Amino acid sequence: MKRFTHISAESVKEATSALKGSGGKARLIAGGTDLLGEMRDCILPDYPEVLVDIKNIPGLEYVRTKS
Repeated sequence: MKRFTHISAESVKEATSALKGSGGKARLIAGGTDLLGEMRDCILPDYPEVLVDIKNIPGLEYVRTKS
């Protein structure tokens, strides 16, 4: 697996700042088991240099869809 930076964001502002500062080389994770497996197996077309973990941000405990 290639080296990457892991950022555990504590707020939406911190997460968006990390994404903007990555120059398009970041991916969001909130657990990341699928993404980490893809990284380990080198099957991603663009390998992320930064992983921004959003699982600790209050209010982002679930995803809701609206129709």
